[in-house]
Amino acid sequence: MRLVTFTSAGSAPRVGVRVGHRVLDIEAGSRVNGEPLPSTMRALLREGRGAMSRVQALAKAAQSQAGRYSAAMFEERAIRFMPPVPDPDKFLCVGKNYRAHLDELKKHDLIKEMPEEVTGFVKLNSCLTGHDTKVVKPAAVARLDYEPELVFVIGRRALGVKSTDDPWDYVAGVTVLDPRGDEHTAETIGERLSVRDFMEQARIAGIVTGGPAPFGAGDKQAFAGALDRALTRLTRTR
Repeated sequence: MRLVTFTSAGSAPRVGVRVGHRVLDIEAGSRVNGEPLPSTMRALLREGRGAMSRVQALAKAAQSQAGRYSAAMFEERAIRFMPPVPDPDKFLCVGKNYRAHLDELKKHDLIKEMPEEVTGFVKLNSCLTGHDTKVVKPAAVARLDYEPELVFVIGRRALGVKSTDDPWDYVAGVTVLDPRGDEHTAETIGERLSVRDFMEQARIAGIVTGGPAPFGAGDKQAFAGALDRALTRLTRTR
């Protein structure tokens, strides 16, 4: 099941589900035969698994009984795709987290030594755009680079999650991000990585204190194992 956020003819962003090569407005479609479902992605995610089951059933009904749902169905050319979750509370990222990428950076002399830990950083909502959207290249950027990223959408509050917990109890879905930005060079990579590592450096220097203790090697290994098992299970069910 593929969920999207879209606008049509200047409407407010609405949540939809792909039905073949068209998109069904979930809230409008649900009114055909039952209680209305939420009209936005965040509201739908808050409703939990019960709402997701209803969306799955709705998509199947719209595929087999297209005439009943025609008023809520849109051709892709008639809509504008927005980011799947256009208003996330947080957009947390990790970098330097797999060996092949580190080897590539070192090969091109973009890092001098292999890091022992991954890097954490954030992205801003204002930098997000939807599928098939044109990206404007700033005049100061010589060449736009790209690097596909796997994104996990957290559908419920995940405070106090243990490494032994099943991560899919908290993950609502998976999507793909295609960042575009200035291509890193040996001259610019140091500045970029210094900005990404700022919070880590601030903690080491004692500028930022408090908060939970850092994850140890055992915590990281347990999380990696749980994530690997979850991804394996996901590929088997698709």
